[in-house]
Amino acid sequence: MKRLFALLLVLALLVGCAGEGSTEPVWQTGLAGGGSFAVSGCTVSEGGADYTAQQSEPVRLPLLYLDGIPTLTFAGVAETDILLQYAEPQEDAYIYYLDKIPEEKIDYRLTREEDGTLHYRLDTVYSYCLTVGEEQWLLVCSRDI
Repeated sequence: MKRLFALLLVLALLVGCAGEGSTEPVWQTGLAGGGSFAVSGCTVSEGGADYTAQQSEPVRLPLLYLDGIPTLTFAGVAETDILLQYAEPQEDAYIYYLDKIPEEKIDYRLTREEDGTLHYRLDTVYSYCLTVGEEQWLLVCSRDI
């Protein structure tokens, strides 16, 4: 009976850890304004796609396909310099809407470290436009269930 209880406890701990994903970066880049941006907890494939704000001309942006439970990590970047917006795929481009923004604790979890490092764990499977200072990326999240 004690062995069964110990086995169940170990299995429960392993299942709890499986949902967090790895914290080792699988993709990273330096930022033009200083600091860095890294992705962990998922697999990453790169591409490019057209992106447009409402009523404006499309712009070609780097596209990151994120499969898993991605965590976006920013070091040396002020929280006020980070903007995460929904990007809806259309026929030939992604478009975002100013009246819809992701909500903390619903769409993502934000963790702040004492050294200023910021971690955004994306909990919902959406497409996003990420703006950090003057740089932008399209993020397309997917997850096997």
